[in-house]
Amino acid sequence: MLNLNNTAVWTEQQWTKKYKREVEWTRIAAGLDMFEERPILNFTESSVTSDALMVSQVRQFDQNFAVQYLAASIGSTFEGLADSDIIYINNKEYWVAPKTVRFSEIAGDSVQTNTELYDHVEGFLAMDTFTGDLVNVTSTFNITENYPIFFGESESQRYLEQTLGFFEEGSLGAYDSDIILNTEWSNDIPNNIFQYEGEPDGTLTGIEGFWKTLNLGLFAYAFETEHQYLINRNVRNRVSEILLPQLRIDNDPYLVFNMAEGKMYYAVSIYTYINVGSYAQYPILRFLGVSLVDVVSGEMTFYKNPSLDTVSDPTYPLWKIYIDQYNWQATPPWLMEQLRYPEDLFELQLEANYIYHVQNSVSWRRADDFHERPEDGDLFYIESDLGEGIEYIGLDLVEYKGLTATLLAGMYVIRHGTHFGEAIFYYTRDSGVNLIGPRTARETYGSEATQEITLISGARNGNTLLYPIGGSIYYYIPTYSTAGSLQQLKLAGFVEAFDRDVGYGDNAQDAYDNLNLTGIETPSNLTLSYNFEMESSMNYPEDPANFVITIQNLDTNFSAPGVNVTVDLSIYTSTDLNVSYSLILPPPYLLTLQNTTYIDGTYTRTNFTIIDTTFYFGEGLVLNGFLNTTKENVIIFYVWTLIVNDAIFYTSPENFIQVV
Repeated sequence: MLNLNNTAVWTEQQWTKKYKREVEWTRIAAGLDMFEERPILNFTESSVTSDALMVSQVRQFDQNFAVQYLAASIGSTFEGLADSDIIYINNKEYWVAPKTVRFSEIAGDSVQTNTELYDHVEGFLAMDTFTGDLVNVTSTFNITENYPIFFGESESQRYLEQTLGFFEEGSLGAYDSDIILNTEWSNDIPNNIFQYEGEPDGTLTGIEGFWKTLNLGLFAYAFETEHQYLINRNVRNRVSEILLPQLRIDNDPYLVFNMAEGKMYYAVSIYTYINVGSYAQYPILRFLGVSLVDVVSGEMTFYKNPSLDTVSDPTYPLWKIYIDQYNWQATPPWLMEQLRYPEDLFELQLEANYIYHVQNSVSWRRADDFHERPEDGDLFYIESDLGEGIEYIGLDLVEYKGLTATLLAGMYVIRHGTHFGEAIFYYTRDSGVNLIGPRTARETYGSEATQEITLISGARNGNTLLYPIGGSIYYYIPTYSTAGSLQQLKLAGFVEAFDRDVGYGDNAQDAYDNLNLTGIETPSNLTLSYNFEMESSMNYPEDPANFVITIQNLDTNFSAPGVNVTVDLSIYTSTDLNVSYSLILPPPYLLTLQNTTYIDGTYTRTNFTIIDTTFYFGEGLVLNGFLNTTKENVIIFYVWTLIVNDAIFYTSPENFIQVV
């Protein structure tokens, strides 16, 4: 009789004959060899990005805020918003929401739903994820503001819930219905200037055309000799309807932009879902590539996943047919920058890896290293630094399964760009200390900032995200006020994942400053008071950033020698951006202004010596000036340096200015 309580018996009968095979088969099928494991300290110690730059990449505004803000910018009653997505282009993140026809407000007769009357919308909206400002789509994406969308998506669930208060599953949405072409209803909507000029998806004549048109409810057109139609105008249906069995699309299509040609497409990701059974607990999951749907013509072009392994993957013979049957092309450079690993697929692979990353019998039997998503967990596409500077990643946090202490088990990262498809699991099991999870971080932040949060009307916390800052890991938690359809960022906090240190303020920069990671202290023998202020944003070119320098010699000894004071302002950005700077000062200071420009690693720095004088007892000044630049839509960094009697007396923390 077998005793499974005996470790040796359990190992031979259960682990070797069952679970080990289950792990091996499942890992191969689900493609879990894509995950590289690194200790969590590798994430904190590898970052090469300055805190100022990292803070400037924090996503201060979540999707909930973006939808309400962008919805308020729609200029007509028949337009709504499709699903908003994070788009990464030119090394910057944006919330981008395509417009769509507001079917929820349309009466629903056949002319409105099945003719060219409401066959398209024109334009899309975008918001800066850091500043929360609406961006000019022409200057940012090189796309005209009224770019027509004849093939798109329906109103998003989030948009309908926020504007109507409900979402009805299965209701007819924009682009869901077939339409008949060549009716008198084309161009009948004010302010729309485009009409469909592409090829029809199909033409029917005779009895077929009669019944098709009659079934659309268009009796007046049923007796025409020829009928032309557009079908599958919803981009998800358009792609899924031509897929072979055991292929799936990601349910979150997103816009991509060929800026050189001024064209816009929907990217619809395609992956395999091949059930093989036996010991494999998950299907064969492989990301094949994307279908780009031209929003004007509906034409589909297929681009292959640049990291797809068709050489050494043992499952390749089972999905080779999908490579052969579609005209996959190499991913062009402009698309490579914007290409995103599909969310649905990655979440399936994560779900498998939560369990099947465990490959030894002891941990499997103890079940002490299985993972699960935390409360309100999701895959967040953010900017971070994994050791090679700022890059665009997908981030998913996990906690230990079943533990009530909600400890952070680690974080999963999916990379993009030149590292497309590389996945990393940063684990905490050998860190020697417990890292708090996102729920504990929110509770810690709420406890520290209780008074401030209490004063916020309708306080709502946004997404809890994780960033490498100050040589450690910090959760970022924004708090918004809500009043009807209006939201405002009122408070933001950073919570350290190791020691629970908290800093909070009006925004991410203030919260970071409140952490006081630089530990700057005023010398006890100081006889000089000083203060440096700089605006955190500027509008190029009309509204430069204002700065104020305040200095006073507080020495009461009238016989004391004067103090030689120099104030330097160092400004810098990436050399690739090719940005120059200028200062606007009162004439006496402008005449004596000195500056030098030099290359410092990947940055080009300009150092301005604004003040170089002697202050005797009781003397001081308040100097107002302005900083201007030569380019918009960039972030510039700066540091103040105060030199007293030829020795550096004070260096400010690195800070930044958002140029819009």
